[in-house]
Amino acid sequence: MITIRTCIAAGLGLAAIPLLAVTAAAEPAFPAKPVRWIVPYAAGGGSDFLARSIGQALSARLGQPVLVDNKPGGNTAIGAAETARAPADGYTVLSADNGTLVFNPALYKTLSYNPAKDLAPVTLLGRFPMILVVGPGMNVNTVQEFIARAKSRPGGIDYARPAPAARTISPWSCSRWKPD
Repeated sequence: MITIRTCIAAGLGLAAIPLLAVTAAAEPAFPAKPVRWIVPYAAGGGSDFLARSIGQALSARLGQPVLVDNKPGGNTAIGAAETARAPADGYTVLSADNGTLVFNPALYKTLSYNPAKDLAPVTLLGRFPMILVVGPGMNVNTVQEFIARAKSRPGGIDYARPAPAARTISPWSCSRWKPD
């Protein structure tokens, strides 16, 4: 049975539909302002280059500037925390990596952000392979030759590599390697 209350409620609901349309039309289309892209590394590195390259093309497509903001330090935690504190409106994005999402929660007892709750993955931006290179004085052309040369040296060989757990202290970690 249809009551007067039901009719009034339905009428008010139908009367509100044009108001919803006006409200939706009043909201500007995304993006209505510049997009801030936080890169948790210093300017000039691979992550910065990737963000700036993609940001330039994205800016042309969006019709709004994409501003790359380098926030190095804390093994990416500074940039991640700043992203987590930003409004969840799509105007602040972060270049995150395994350090930000996996290693930091495992390495540090407390973080000022929670990757599972504060950050939402959007897409894979790229992969950065590591390549073994030697100086021309090493005189090797294959990995097998490199290992043989290292084994032939009594004290091993010196090498440098990126230090993912300590990028903010030093971009390279130097060590000595002596193969078995």
